[in-house]
Amino acid sequence: MCLIIKNFGNSPAKLMSLKISPDLDWSKTGHSNISEFNITKLSNIFLAPQQHICTIFDFTDFDKTELAVEIHYSTCGKEFTESYNVDLNYIHKVLSVEPDIKDELSALKNINKAINFLSNKFV
Repeated sequence: MCLIIKNFGNSPAKLMSLKISPDLDWSKTGHSNISEFNITKLSNIFLAPQQHICTIFDFTDFDKTELAVEIHYSTCGKEFTESYNVDLNYIHKVLSVEPDIKDELSALKNINKAINFLSNKFV
């Protein structure tokens, strides 16, 4: 699962702070120095319209089923704070439009498909 913060608006925005509860234990990711990519430690991050930032956290052994998220951002001279809950039970029930890349062959097939799609658009 990828944690994503995206500016869906048409104006630039600045991420002031992000809080996720319960805290995510980045030491259990199995990678060294991954805590420096902890998305909750980011502040004063400029996001252009439609731009996003993301980080990967492995929820495989995460023992909680719900996250409480609070995002504080500013845009157009105003500040906003929004809170919502994320139900992790729905992780495997989300339809994704991204290609499913399992191995090198499937990656090459998806690259070929994307190139053909783009070349048909330009012709």
